[in-house]
Order: sequence, then structure tokens, then C-alpha cells
Amino acid sequence: MKSYYKSVLAVIVISTLSCCKNSEDSKPKNDIKPLVEKKSDSGKKPDKVIPAPPTDKVVPGVWLDEKISDIVSSFENLKGESWYGLYMFNNKVGYSVNNWKMEKSPKGPVFINTQKFHMEIVNMGDKKVVEILAVLKFEGYGKGATISQENLQTTNTESRRYVLKLNDDGKYSFSVGTGKPGEKSFKMSKPIIISEKIGGLSESELALAYKISRGKKYWKNQTVWKSRKFNYSTGGISVETVSILNSDKIMVGGLKKVVYNIMVNTDKPKMQLKTVVDSDGSMVSGNFGPMILKREEKNIAVKLDASLDIGIMAMIKVYYKDFNPKKTDILKIALSGPFPDVSGYNNLRYSYKKTGKTGELTLKRDSLKGLAKVDKSKIKDPEILKFTKPDHNIESNDPVIIALADKIRKKHSDPIDQIRATVSFVSEYVTDTMKADFDSAVMVAKEKRGDCTEHTLLTTAILRALGFPARSVGGVGYVNLGPKNSGLGYHAWVQVWVSRWIDIDPTWNQFPADVSHILLGTPTDLTWISAIGSLKIEKILEMK
Repeated sequence: MKSYYKSVLAVIVISTLSCCKNSEDSKPKNDIKPLVEKKSDSGKKPDKVIPAPPTDKVVPGVWLDEKISDIVSSFENLKGESWYGLYMFNNKVGYSVNNWKMEKSPKGPVFINTQKFHMEIVNMGDKKVVEILAVLKFEGYGKGATISQENLQTTNTESRRYVLKLNDDGKYSFSVGTGKPGEKSFKMSKPIIISEKIGGLSESELALAYKISRGKKYWKNQTVWKSRKFNYSTGGISVETVSILNSDKIMVGGLKKVVYNIMVNTDKPKMQLKTVVDSDGSMVSGNFGPMILKREEKNIAVKLDASLDIGIMAMIKVYYKDFNPKKTDILKIALSGPFPDVSGYNNLRYSYKKTGKTGELTLKRDSLKGLAKVDKSKIKDPEILKFTKPDHNIESNDPVIIALADKIRKKHSDPIDQIRATVSFVSEYVTDTMKADFDSAVMVAKEKRGDCTEHTLLTTAILRALGFPARSVGGVGYVNLGPKNSGLGYHAWVQVWVSRWIDIDPTWNQFPADVSHILLGTPTDLTWISAIGSLKIEKILEMK
């Protein structure tokens, strides 16, 4: 099972859904038609896919630890190439291909896993293209260590190269380079040393495929396995837990084949992926929120139908008559569908309780009373302190970001005024466009364009450079496009710590953010993605 897809799908989903425009700029198409599932060129019906039943339970499990010699001797049965169609809201938006091969080296065999993703979507009227190429190399000898992992992520406006490699001293280093599409050379960041243990070939997707292919007798009643994977998007280790839920039989090419319904959970970022794999351990389908991967023949997989506006499709349709978010202090609504627990992010603003089949969400505008900047040296909570530090996306220690922060500091000595000025500055500095995709705050500062993701990145970086704990958050915000097309669109904004967390929105130039912002998660907690397409507003209970 190629569960590495989960981190890539997360990148794609977040890139796809950002950002919601708070204006009349976005007009839905009138010719939207549902995708009709087509037969393959051979005339055969597509293979039936059994979706994995939902579960929120994470079982402890044991560490996946297959013998290197067993994987090597069984590679002829495990190698090969698999193609997948990528669907969103039943619309074919992309494809992926996964390949395993083995090469010889003076020390022994080297296993190479190459994965490619291509996606084309229309989001709020603008077309986006995302490509991700990943190459992972493992020793097929000795301890089977991970040799390297390289990822190249390209959008319309940016290319990012992530490199993890095993050094001669046995330690791993990680660096990131940013450039424009088409550039062959990247100015790589200073490598950082990864101190955490990284799983090798014995914990790889190939090892898992080998484990599954051996069958139930080989598992010895153990159906939950853990592994340590390097996640390039976070720059750290994620513990992945794979749970086999049950088995079934489906028709594949006229023959009955055993398949397994599997749930994959990761801790960093926190997320969940449902998959179906065959008895060879190869993925048949994968489901992550609104995105579905289906194994297909190559000629079918590469045929796209990106005609739907995904941004419009993903909106939670609701029309608040006479609603003015900026003048509303309290909004209470009844929700149906999965809603994450966000009380820990800002419990004065967000309050949710389950009431039968629905839930009741109370939103309150943040009060500005009692706010004060807390010196970093006096912050003892590591969960707050970590949001003062730079990372490979929020480069708050870069001279470009520091220069912008210094300009604000020179004009405003009061800490709260500095935050307000940062929100206003970024709102004007970054030109609104859905056609820009940057994962680097420095690139946003240089290019001066983007949607809510870019506004959020730059604001978070400047605030950290000013000494404030700040973090990016995501959810939905209200967009008024008239009675038929208004709703809560997927959006990103910022939380800043000033003796408590408050929400601010640099895209919409709001300090604090208006009461329509409904937080669903953060870059380290992506469980909210499962709510896309199934979360609904049932009723407005109170508005004042």
C-alpha cells in the first residue's frame, strides 16, 4: 500500500481549497455538470471499490520491522508501476503514478521509489496546476537505511525542492530550496540535522506491501503496524499507524480478488486516510476528505475533466440575510456532519457542543481588552513557545522578513499597534490573486501577490520576527455572493498570542477577524479535511 500519498494529498487539498474571496469577484459557472463514470477503452466496467468504513480509533500497534533479506528475495513479486486517477467531488482533476525498481551498487542493491502527482483544477474562477515528484532511495543491504528522499513541488508560480539525505557520519540532514517554475538550480537553505529516528526499508511502503502479501497466517493475529516516516512538508518525523479493518472480495478483471479495508493515521500532521489494498499489498483506492485515488490503466488515469470550479463546490452553502460579519459580535449556529474539537485553539471565541444529530457552535468576536505582549523569555509553555521560531515555510529569521518587521517596529512602539499595523500592511502589500501558490514567506515578500495562504504566511513570519507567538490556522469564512451562491468558503488566517490567542485576518484586513470565521484546524492538525463536503449549516440560532 502506497500510503505516502497521504502527505501529498494533504498538500494538494490545502493548495486546492485556498482561498475564499470576500468579494463579488468569484462567479460560479452555469454549465457545471456531474462527472459520469465512463467505461474503460476495453469496454469493461471499472473495478468495484469497497470503501473502508469510517473510524476515529487509533490502535497502538507494533513496529513494522520486516527483514531486509525477505524484501530483497520477494522484490520480483512486489516491483512494478501503478497508475491512479485523482478525483475531487467526482470530478477527474489529476493522476498519479507510483513505481518501485531496484538498482545495483558496489555495496548491494538499492531500492528506488518514484512517485509523481499531477493536478489541474479551477478554483474560484482561476486555474491551478500542481505537480509533485518524489524519489525515495533505500539500502537493500545492511540495516536497510533510507539513503535519501527528494521532493520537487511545482505550482504555477513556485518550485520548491526538499532534500533529505544520509550523511557519512550516519546522521540525516534536511534542506529546502525555492525558485520559479522551470529553474534548474535552487539556492538551498542551510541543512538542519534531523535527530529523530527515520524508518528505513524495513518500515517502508514496500515492507508493508510484503507484509500484507504474506497473508493472515504470517501476521499472527496482529493487524496494526507502526512506522516512522519523514514528512517533507513539516520537516520532521511522522509516526504512521496502519490498521487492517476487515477483508472483502471484489471482481477485478473478471476474477474475484481479496481486498483489505485499511485506515492510516499519522500524528504529525494529525490526519487520517482510508484505503483499499489488494492481496499483493498494492493500493486499489485511497480516500482523503473530498479527494479519491482510484487505480486505473495509464490511458484512463491521464484523461482529466477539470471543468468544475472546486472552490464553489467546496463551499458550505448558507445565506445569512441582513448579516454583517463586521458588526456582529455573537453568532450561534446548528451544524450537522463532522466537526473537529477546536476549543483549545481559542476557547473564548469558539464553543461547540453536541446536541443529538447536530451540534451547536457559538462564535464570539475576540475582545481586545487585556491584551499584552509576553516576553519570549517568560513563556514557559513549549506549545506556545514553538510558534515563535522560524521554519522552512515561515522564515522569520530571514533578512527580508526582518527588514519588514523593523519598518513596523520603527513606526509603532505599542505591541498591539504593531499587530494591527502588520495586518493592514500585509493586506495592502500582497496583491490578491488566486493564481499564485507560494509555500515560503520570503517568496511572498518578494513576489507581493497571493491569496489567503500567502497573506497568512507573510503575516505569521513578520509577527514572529516582532517577537509574537503566531500560527497559521484554517477553516471557513463567510462570502456573500447573493442568495443562491453565498456560503462559507475555505480560508486561512492567523492566530497571535497576546497573553491569549486571538484571531486576525490579513487577507480581509481584519483585527480581530470577524465572527464568521470558523476555525477547523492547523497545518499540524488536518483531521478537518474529512469535513469537506459533509459539514452543513442547518440553522442560525442566534445573531447579535
